[in-house]
Amino acid sequence: MQDASSPEELSGWAAVLLRSDAHELAAILVDASQTVVATNGAAAALFDRNVVGEPLLESFEPGSRIKLARALETGGTCELLLRGSENDAPRVVRFAVLPEAGARRVLVGASNGQIWYSEAQGRELLRRNDELGVLSRQLARQAQELGQARTRLEHLNALRQQLTATLAHDLRNPLSAVGLVARELGRLGQGLPLTRVSALARRLERSVLRMARLIDTVLAAVRLEEDEIALDRTSTSLEDVVREAIDALAPLADERHVSVACAARGDTRALVDATWMGQVLDNLLANAIRHAPQGSAVRVAISGDEQHVACSVSDQGPGVPPELREAIFDRFRQAGPHAGSAGLGLYVSRGVLELHGGRIWVEQPETGGARFCFEVPRATP
Repeated sequence: MQDASSPEELSGWAAVLLRSDAHELAAILVDASQTVVATNGAAAALFDRNVVGEPLLESFEPGSRIKLARALETGGTCELLLRGSENDAPRVVRFAVLPEAGARRVLVGASNGQIWYSEAQGRELLRRNDELGVLSRQLARQAQELGQARTRLEHLNALRQQLTATLAHDLRNPLSAVGLVARELGRLGQGLPLTRVSALARRLERSVLRMARLIDTVLAAVRLEEDEIALDRTSTSLEDVVREAIDALAPLADERHVSVACAARGDTRALVDATWMGQVLDNLLANAIRHAPQGSAVRVAISGDEQHVACSVSDQGPGVPPELREAIFDRFRQAGPHAGSAGLGLYVSRGVLELHGGRIWVEQPETGGARFCFEVPRATP
């Protein structure tokens, strides 16, 4: 193939004709400006020179240029007068004009300049080219779909490996605590004081709850990633959901000597899935308790207006730097030494709230610490 610059990937007849000289078909590829960008050897023989880079119309007699320009726009076949040299008369040639990608056209004619096919044969050539073009596009689309599926599979495999590593790391501490308590119980046996038994039982409970929360969060992240979360939204008191989450996290708060209080104002009924909102509140409250200094307080504020119910969870911890206030909601992103839930809690919370038509953000109160805020649609009375 002769070309001034490598053309884009070809399809259909263009790929066959322009890449082979083992026939007597002259093939010419022109771009949208009607400039020749590639030919095969048979075309060079037909024109008696290499016409790559030249305007196509200038190779034909003036009377044929209008006919050729029309064929380049609409396709079809046309008989043309090819300009001869100084001593040669013009030659009659017939070209079939075939569409190619990117508004380009392929002209196909006989290398000896003879009319070698009829109008009916030209129309059949165009029809077959159209069929080949449709097949090429279908194959290209299927190849793209296969590529997307492979990328998705690679992404899921990487996610699985990361989740496995995260679970192995984050479950190690609570499992170690359970093992230590079990060994102590076994060593002391029946002579263990009742107060010590109660303390060990509470420690076991906290460790088991921590593992359960971590597993729930990881499973929620997987379902969110796979778009498998189906919400069952009903009119739900967000204040009730908050207080249930506070009760469930009481062992963690007691362990860190952090108090948790809730204040509600206005109508707090929201159109939400109570189970998934409980997961959101559990994530936000556990995050606040872990970051709150011992002896400090975590405050939850809820308020409702005509359109939304807003909730904020504030702690007195180190806060979130401005440059991390968006990234902290990304998957596997953790901030600070007390981050938990495998770096998935805030990621899950944002995903669930967005499914509800809500939003979440973090800000820093004037008193310091961090305040995680979210809002969801209010339930219609």
